Amino acid sequence: MDQQEILVSSLFANYRKQVPPLYTKLCPSDNAPEPIFVNITLNYVKLLSVVKHTGEISFYVTYVFTVVCPMNIQKFPFDRQSCEVNFVSFNFFDNELRLVCGLIESFNISYASNGEWSVYDITTDNSTLYSSGYGRQYDLVTVTLNIERSSTFYVVLIVIPSFILTFLCVLGLFWSKFDHTDYLEKLGLGFAAILAMCMVLEIAEESVPKTRQLPSLSVYIMVNLLLITISISIVVMGSKSSDISCLFQSSGTSKNPKK
Repeated sequence: MDQQEILVSSLFANYRKQVPPLYTKLCPSDNAPEPIFVNITLNYVKLLSVVKHTGEISFYVTYVFTVVCPMNIQKFPFDRQSCEVNFVSFNFFDNELRLVCGLIESFNISYASNGEWSVYDITTDNSTLYSSGYGRQYDLVTVTLNIERSSTFYVVLIVIPSFILTFLCVLGLFWSKFDHTDYLEKLGLGFAAILAMCMVLEIAEESVPKTRQLPSLSVYIMVNLLLITISISIVVMGSKSSDISCLFQSSGTSKNPKK
């Protein structure tokens, strides 16, 4: 055990933890004296502890730590993630130290959110961890953080522009009938749309986390790009077929001149 975690105080050296029965009768919980506050000094830490009439001593310590959680981004950017944080003390058995976790009712979880993620639920669970080596049990506390990604940025800058670009490109390619006169103009429109979709794909590539899973946003962009490519191919084949039909009609007219 770390030396700093040992509560050392000469004030409570001879303090009895058991509350005498007579004291309990004379001083019930309703008329119990107010808790006193004592400054307890550790090696490098000063804590403000609360001492109650039952012999209970409590103090609060704040820690900041980082937890790495697995992510499932198949529904990116409309995904939800769950991160489990486990707390266990292997220095004490379950009959020596009880770990109990709970949330303060007045705690507003919206303050735990940021611009990209929002916390919509926090759950706690108390369980027991069994050690086969020592044959003893330890208290295990699991805190589950359920977070949701804010998709407004991706919808406004990627999803909606991609849809508008694909819709206008396909509409422009099939607005008029297949003719060799506007063949090059339609090709220019299609190639410009492909270049624009490549730029959108590059923006999405910088935003999407690098994992083995293919997110739905990338699939959406690739489908739009595939629609534009198929539309260009249809326009090319339709223009070539119209040229061939015109060639056959002109050759038939030349073979059968009017008398």
